[in-house]
Amino acid sequence: MFGRLGLVGVTLFAGPWTTNSCSGNSAPATATVELRVVSLSPGEENTPVPDAEVCVVGTEDCQITAHDGVVALNVPIDAETSVTIRADGFHPTLSPQVAESAKPRARDISILADPVVEVLASSVGTSHSLEETGFVLVTVLRDPSDLDTAIPGVTTTLVDSEGKPYYLDHQSFPDLGLAATGQPGASGFMEMQPGVHEIELGGVTENCTRLAAWKGSDSTMVAVPVEAGFFTNTLILCGPDVAP
Repeated sequence: MFGRLGLVGVTLFAGPWTTNSCSGNSAPATATVELRVVSLSPGEENTPVPDAEVCVVGTEDCQITAHDGVVALNVPIDAETSVTIRADGFHPTLSPQVAESAKPRARDISILADPVVEVLASSVGTSHSLEETGFVLVTVLRDPSDLDTAIPGVTTTLVDSEGKPYYLDHQSFPDLGLAATGQPGASGFMEMQPGVHEIELGGVTENCTRLAAWKGSDSTMVAVPVEAGFFTNTLILCGPDVAP
């Protein structure tokens, strides 16, 4: 029902990044990133979402996407940053971002249409209001520009946290019988309490870098923010050809 691209949520596109810094200025260096907001709707491929509000958390930097779904936001380099996205007909989205250099890669951020969220919650069997808890999607790829390079066989485990786990099957539909990622390379957790949670990666991951996730307490973990009423969308790149 979700389709091949249904819940696999963050991919990259070519876009410019610039930096702003002044010699002798104590303010942190920043990078200007172009984010493209795209939709995930049942039976449809990702399409740009115009008129979505994208905000850098903790700042007053909010932009409205143009007809192509693109916004430009300033974010500090080498810092744990996140953005929120709100658009009519879509569940509010939270996405952790990492700008590890002056020219990190630009990326798409996918948001889930309300009907998709309802189907996901029903499939996982959540008993909590989506307004009181958050939920997370983790996608693991080898090539950030190609969703067909998703990595099956990856396990994701919450560290010192609770949530209802799910993995996506070959049709990108939640399958509670799976014990590791399927063809879409995606998994997640429902009924998450607000806060920052660590997720441990297992299985066939190696040489991983965080694209839309924060640093965990060791190399096998990532940290993700969760807010009540939000969908947290994360992406991790793994493989021998992935630059750290």
